[in-house]
Amino acid sequence: MTRDSNLRPRARSFRRLLTLSVATGVLLVLSSGGFGLPPASSGTGPHVGPSTSGLPATHPLPTRPTATGTGANASLPEWKSVAPPTSLPARADAAVGFDPVLNRTVVFGGYFTGGSCPVLTDCALNDTWEFDGLSWTNVTPLHPTATTNPAARWGASMVYDPTTGGLLLFGGTTSAATGLNNPALNDTWEFGATGWTEVCRAACSAPPPRWDASFAYSLEIGAPVLFGGETTNSGTTADLADTWTFSPSTNWTQLSPVVAPTGRAGATAAWDGQLGGVIVFGGIPANDQTWLYHNQSWHELSPAASSGMPPARAGVALANDPLNGSVELFGGCATLPCAAGGDSDTWVLAGTNWYNLTGRIGAAPPGRGQAGLVPAGPRGALLLVGGAGTGPLNDSWRIAHVEVSVISAAPATLDVGRTTALSLVAGGGLGPLTIAWIDLPAGCVSANVSALNCTPTGAASTAVFVRVTDPAGELVNSSSTALVVNPVPTVSLLATPASGVAPLLVSFAASVRGGTGPIAVAWEFGDGSQGVGVDVNHTYSRGGTFLATVWANDSDGASGTARSNVSVVDTLTAAATFAPSSIVLGNSSVLTVTVTGGTAPYVVRALGPTPGCAANDSAPANAPAFSCTPTDVGMYPVALRVTDASNQSMEVNATLTVTAPVGTGHGGGSGSSSGPLSPTQELWIVAGGIVAVLLLLAVLLRRRGQTPVLPPVGPEFPVPPANLYVPPEDAHR
Repeated sequence: MTRDSNLRPRARSFRRLLTLSVATGVLLVLSSGGFGLPPASSGTGPHVGPSTSGLPATHPLPTRPTATGTGANASLPEWKSVAPPTSLPARADAAVGFDPVLNRTVVFGGYFTGGSCPVLTDCALNDTWEFDGLSWTNVTPLHPTATTNPAARWGASMVYDPTTGGLLLFGGTTSAATGLNNPALNDTWEFGATGWTEVCRAACSAPPPRWDASFAYSLEIGAPVLFGGETTNSGTTADLADTWTFSPSTNWTQLSPVVAPTGRAGATAAWDGQLGGVIVFGGIPANDQTWLYHNQSWHELSPAASSGMPPARAGVALANDPLNGSVELFGGCATLPCAAGGDSDTWVLAGTNWYNLTGRIGAAPPGRGQAGLVPAGPRGALLLVGGAGTGPLNDSWRIAHVEVSVISAAPATLDVGRTTALSLVAGGGLGPLTIAWIDLPAGCVSANVSALNCTPTGAASTAVFVRVTDPAGELVNSSSTALVVNPVPTVSLLATPASGVAPLLVSFAASVRGGTGPIAVAWEFGDGSQGVGVDVNHTYSRGGTFLATVWANDSDGASGTARSNVSVVDTLTAAATFAPSSIVLGNSSVLTVTVTGGTAPYVVRALGPTPGCAANDSAPANAPAFSCTPTDVGMYPVALRVTDASNQSMEVNATLTVTAPVGTGHGGGSGSSSGPLSPTQELWIVAGGIVAVLLLLAVLLRRRGQTPVLPPVGPEFPVPPANLYVPPEDAHR
């Protein structure tokens, strides 16, 4: 057996062992309550109706922020007492709702005791109040007549309907809260900017009359859902178990779910953003059941026993927390109406489990039931209004968490002098929030706004955050957002070499400082050519002075510029000419040097003797001229070196021919000239003539037999040239 075949069984065994270990670990995590989630339901709670296995998963319990904690995550709220300048008169079982269009909490009706009502006898109210986050205002005088206001009542149900853009009010009762034979109502009203309007009269097939029904808007079906309530029939009360929905086009429509809770009154409903349905809790007969209307059916939830559950009660204050989608519950009473005090505990429904927050979220309001609890504005505060303990109450509380869910800077990196838009999305709190921007760069000033334009005046790198407080004094610091402010870009350039002879290859280098990247570098070389990049090469093919320009453009729209001259000269060329090139002795010729290219001034030097040439100072710089007057005949080649100011140089040549005048001793016979002779040539000719004469005399004397008589040597005769050779007489013998 090979080594590989021995390893294969071992590999298969190792994979099986690894798979078994992972599976065991997963089971242990799940059995311990999951990855930080609350423990799963043990199934010990009561359950009626369809299984909840298809509902959204359980959500973890939110965590409470520190006093200066960040608000990026949902956090536990805190109870804060609201002490407005004008308080809402005491009442219980009023219709309470929040209108996001008006940005007001609206309260209608309810009952109270005392004053003009005898003790133990309750009076129904028909006034309308609004709360703007700071103070309560009685708006009843705006709508004084009975035909434009709902009749006095308590136990009415009210919810905001975004399809109509107003608060929808249904039912209630008008008689004493402690008596039987209460005349129940089934009229439907809408409250908006113009006041109350009745939207459903007798012919619209409204639900049967009732009070203390469960009423909440369902985002799932896009309509309000009404369930249960209490009615009277021949002197006795009856608990209802029907389900209805309302639409502006069809008015009321009864739904027919297969399963529904048993009849009850005083159960409270709220939208649950985590489970995606309407929650109904408790009611009379007193119970602790939690029901969810979702997917056209009612489901009874089975919260985990380990997380706890609110005890049986009715008349609880129940509302959706818009920040995290959970449902929060406060108070309630064992019986209705509340007369012997109520509960003061606070619970949150996160997913399908209840969690007791009592003692963890600050001092709670006094115990009560039949209070109103509604989201009091877009900031996520829940406002608790009135209710009954040992009697109707007139206090207001808020359960809110100031949260800053988003803080951003656009752009987050910019240049000095440019503008960034700082923004935050704040939630929580009751009433107007106070916003302070912290650690802004120089040039930016904080303001109490959620959107701040910031134009820095200096470079900086900072972490901007926001400090948010509400009228109750709750303070939260946001998380920070990084803001980098760069100096505007500057650029310098280096050209190597900065001058030279064409064709000249120049290397350009740019040095950029500051700016917000990426930075684009562009060049113009001054001769119509362009380039891009930090380091570029360019060849100048002709002479001239060229202004090279470089731009550094950053991503924020700022630009830096630098310029430098490059000097380029053309290649030096020159030619020398005599004019005329042939002259007769005694005349003059002009030697002209024609120069192109190079850099003036030019210097011309003779590399040897010249035929009597002198510089002509009146000649142009690029064509130096010399006047030449030879003193003898002959051919005169001239060599010259031309040098320019940039040290270019070259050699040029020219030849001048000088002839003798006609009829002079210079030149050949017949008066014609065969060309000028040099002095040396003339000397040899003279010497040759003398020698020829002497030889002729010697021949003649020899023929005659006579010896020539030589003249005597004396001071009056010149000495023959030493190189003159005379042969002896017997040389030819």
